[in-house]
Amino acid sequence: RANLGIFLASVGNSIQAIFWTLLHLLKNEEAWHACRESVLKIAARRETGRGSFTLQELDDMVLLQSAFLESLRMYQVLFVTRHAVKDFVLKPTTVGSNDAKAAAPSYRVKKGTLIFAFPNVMHMDSQHFSDPESFQYDRFVDKSSNPVKLVNLQSLRPFGGGAHFCPGRKFVSYEVRAFLAMLLLDYPVRLV
Repeated sequence: RANLGIFLASVGNSIQAIFWTLLHLLKNEEAWHACRESVLKIAARRETGRGSFTLQELDDMVLLQSAFLESLRMYQVLFVTRHAVKDFVLKPTTVGSNDAKAAAPSYRVKKGTLIFAFPNVMHMDSQHFSDPESFQYDRFVDKSSNPVKLVNLQSLRPFGGGAHFCPGRKFVSYEVRAFLAMLLLDYPVRLV
Protein backbone atom coordinates (compact mmCIF):
# COMPACT_ATOMS: atom_id res chain seq x y z
CA ARG A 1 0.00 0.00 0.00
CA ALA A 2 2.77 2.44 0.86
CA ASN A 3 4.40 1.95 -2.54
CA LEU A 4 1.09 2.53 -4.30
CA GLY A 5 0.52 5.70 -2.26
CA ILE A 6 3.97 7.03 -3.13
CA PHE A 7 3.43 6.20 -6.79
CA LEU A 8 0.03 7.92 -6.93
CA ALA A 9 1.32 10.99 -5.07
CA SER A 10 4.29 11.39 -7.39
CA VAL A 11 2.34 10.85 -10.61
CA GLY A 12 -0.68 12.86 -9.47
CA ASN A 13 1.44 15.93 -8.78
CA SER A 14 4.06 15.63 -11.50
CA ILE A 15 1.70 15.16 -14.45
CA GLN A 16 -0.03 18.48 -13.74
CA ALA A 17 3.27 20.31 -13.37
CA ILE A 18 4.63 18.77 -16.59
CA PHE A 19 1.47 19.66 -18.50
CA TRP A 20 1.34 23.32 -17.45
CA THR A 21 5.07 23.92 -17.81
CA LEU A 22 5.17 22.26 -21.21
CA LEU A 23 2.06 24.08 -22.42
CA HIS A 24 3.43 27.49 -21.50
CA LEU A 25 6.87 26.75 -22.95
CA LEU A 26 5.25 25.67 -26.22
CA LYS A 27 3.05 28.78 -26.31
CA ASN A 28 6.07 31.05 -25.83
CA GLU A 29 8.76 30.54 -28.46
CA GLU A 30 11.30 32.64 -26.54
CA ALA A 31 10.76 30.55 -23.39
CA TRP A 32 11.00 27.26 -25.33
CA HIS A 33 14.26 28.25 -27.03
CA ALA A 34 15.83 29.71 -23.88
CA CYS A 35 15.06 26.59 -21.82
CA ARG A 36 16.11 24.27 -24.63
CA GLU A 37 19.38 26.16 -25.10
CA SER A 38 20.19 25.83 -21.40
CA VAL A 39 19.48 22.07 -21.54
CA LEU A 40 21.62 21.68 -24.68
CA LYS A 41 24.58 23.46 -23.04
CA ILE A 42 24.45 21.16 -20.03
CA ALA A 43 23.93 18.05 -22.18
CA ALA A 44 27.02 18.99 -24.21
CA ARG A 45 29.15 18.76 -21.03
CA ARG A 46 28.06 15.17 -20.30
CA GLU A 47 30.39 12.28 -20.96
CA THR A 48 29.60 10.32 -24.10
CA GLY A 49 27.00 7.63 -23.74
CA ARG A 50 25.32 8.92 -20.58
CA GLY A 51 21.67 9.53 -21.37
CA SER A 52 20.44 10.83 -18.04
CA PHE A 53 21.07 14.04 -16.15
CA THR A 54 22.63 14.23 -12.70
CA LEU A 55 20.86 16.13 -9.94
CA GLN A 56 23.54 18.84 -10.18
CA GLU A 57 22.93 19.18 -13.91
CA LEU A 58 19.20 19.54 -13.28
CA ASP A 59 19.96 22.21 -10.65
CA ASP A 60 22.11 24.02 -13.22
CA MET A 61 19.09 24.31 -15.55
CA VAL A 62 17.94 27.47 -13.81
CA LEU A 63 15.60 28.67 -16.57
CA LEU A 64 13.82 25.32 -16.68
CA GLN A 65 13.55 25.30 -12.90
CA SER A 66 12.12 28.82 -12.96
CA ALA A 67 9.54 27.78 -15.58
CA PHE A 68 8.58 24.80 -13.41
CA LEU A 69 8.24 27.04 -10.32
CA GLU A 70 6.17 29.52 -12.32
CA SER A 71 3.77 26.72 -13.30
CA LEU A 72 3.48 25.73 -9.65
CA ARG A 73 2.89 29.36 -8.67
CA MET A 74 0.03 29.67 -11.14
CA TYR A 75 -1.61 26.26 -11.00
CA GLN A 76 -0.66 24.24 -7.92
CA VAL A 77 -3.65 24.10 -5.57
CA LEU A 78 -2.67 23.71 -1.95
CA PHE A 79 -4.63 24.06 1.24
CA VAL A 80 -2.70 24.28 4.48
CA THR A 81 -4.73 23.32 7.53
CA ARG A 82 -3.81 23.77 11.18
CA HIS A 83 -5.59 23.74 14.51
CA ALA A 84 -5.04 26.78 16.71
CA VAL A 85 -3.14 25.65 19.81
CA LYS A 86 -4.25 28.68 21.85
CA ASP A 87 -6.65 31.62 21.64
CA PHE A 88 -5.28 34.59 19.69
CA VAL A 89 -6.32 37.63 17.68
CA LEU A 90 -5.35 37.72 14.03
CA LYS A 91 -4.64 41.31 12.97
CA PRO A 92 -3.81 41.57 9.28
CA THR A 93 -1.98 44.83 8.62
CA THR A 94 -3.68 45.87 5.37
CA VAL A 95 -6.12 44.75 2.73
CA GLY A 96 -6.50 45.89 -0.83
CA SER A 97 -4.01 47.02 -3.42
CA ASN A 98 -1.02 49.26 -2.86
CA ASP A 99 -3.13 52.17 -4.08
CA ALA A 100 -5.98 51.66 -1.64
CA LYS A 101 -4.61 50.35 1.63
CA ALA A 102 -7.10 50.19 4.43
CA ALA A 103 -7.05 48.89 7.97
CA ALA A 104 -8.05 45.26 8.03
CA PRO A 105 -10.51 43.87 10.55
CA SER A 106 -9.26 41.76 13.47
CA TYR A 107 -10.35 38.17 13.97
CA ARG A 108 -10.61 36.32 17.29
CA VAL A 109 -9.47 32.73 16.87
CA LYS A 110 -10.25 30.25 19.63
CA LYS A 111 -8.06 27.31 20.62
CA GLY A 112 -8.95 24.24 18.55
CA THR A 113 -10.27 26.25 15.59
CA LEU A 114 -9.41 24.68 12.24
CA ILE A 115 -7.58 27.26 10.15
CA PHE A 116 -7.23 27.00 6.38
CA ALA A 117 -4.55 28.90 4.51
CA PHE A 118 -4.59 29.05 0.72
CA PRO A 119 -1.12 30.06 -0.57
CA ASN A 120 -2.50 30.50 -4.09
CA VAL A 121 -4.04 33.78 -2.97
CA MET A 122 -0.53 35.09 -2.30
CA HIS A 123 0.76 33.52 -5.53
CA MET A 124 -1.70 35.62 -7.53
CA ASP A 125 -1.23 38.83 -5.51
CA SER A 126 0.47 41.69 -7.38
CA GLN A 127 2.07 42.82 -4.11
CA HIS A 128 4.13 39.63 -4.23
CA PHE A 129 4.38 38.92 -7.97
CA SER A 130 4.21 41.54 -10.70
CA ASP A 131 1.61 40.78 -13.38
CA PRO A 132 0.58 37.58 -11.56
CA GLU A 133 -1.88 36.44 -14.24
CA SER A 134 0.87 36.07 -16.86
CA PHE A 135 3.27 33.16 -17.16
CA GLN A 136 6.84 34.46 -16.95
CA TYR A 137 9.20 31.53 -17.41
CA ASP A 138 12.14 33.55 -16.05
CA ARG A 139 10.28 35.18 -13.13
CA PHE A 140 12.54 33.50 -10.54
CA VAL A 141 15.86 34.09 -12.33
CA ASP A 142 18.46 36.68 -11.38
CA LYS A 143 20.03 37.28 -14.78
CA SER A 144 22.56 39.73 -13.37
CA SER A 145 24.31 37.03 -11.31
CA ASN A 146 27.02 34.83 -12.72
CA PRO A 147 26.22 32.00 -12.75
CA VAL A 148 22.52 32.71 -13.10
CA LYS A 149 20.60 31.78 -9.96
CA LEU A 150 17.05 31.58 -8.61
CA VAL A 151 15.61 34.51 -6.65
CA ASN A 152 12.29 35.76 -5.22
CA LEU A 153 11.33 32.45 -3.68
CA GLN A 154 10.23 33.84 -0.29
CA SER A 155 6.59 34.35 -1.40
CA LEU A 156 6.37 31.05 -3.28
CA ARG A 157 4.70 28.26 -1.28
CA PRO A 158 3.66 25.43 -3.63
CA PHE A 159 4.89 22.78 -1.18
CA GLY A 160 3.70 24.32 2.09
CA GLY A 161 6.34 25.31 4.59
CA GLY A 162 7.88 25.00 8.00
CA ALA A 163 7.68 21.67 9.81
CA HIS A 164 5.02 20.53 7.34
CA PHE A 165 6.95 21.01 4.10
CA CYS A 166 5.94 18.38 1.53
CA PRO A 167 8.41 15.50 1.95
CA GLY A 168 8.22 14.73 -1.79
CA ARG A 169 9.02 18.25 -3.00
CA LYS A 170 12.57 17.47 -4.12
CA PHE A 171 11.55 14.21 -5.77
CA VAL A 172 8.76 15.77 -7.82
CA SER A 173 10.95 18.76 -8.70
CA TYR A 174 13.72 16.55 -10.08
CA GLU A 175 11.25 14.17 -11.72
CA VAL A 176 9.47 16.97 -13.60
CA ARG A 177 12.63 18.78 -14.61
CA ALA A 178 14.32 15.55 -15.79
CA PHE A 179 11.30 14.68 -17.91
CA LEU A 180 11.09 18.18 -19.40
CA ALA A 181 14.84 18.32 -20.02
CA MET A 182 14.74 15.01 -21.91
CA LEU A 183 11.76 16.25 -23.90
CA LEU A 184 13.50 19.52 -24.78
CA LEU A 185 16.67 17.67 -25.71
CA ASP A 186 15.40 14.78 -27.77
CA TYR A 187 11.91 15.42 -29.14
CA PRO A 188 10.53 17.97 -31.64
CA VAL A 189 7.38 18.85 -29.66
CA ARG A 190 4.92 21.46 -30.93
CA LEU A 191 1.33 22.56 -30.38
CA VAL A 192 -1.13 21.59 -33.08
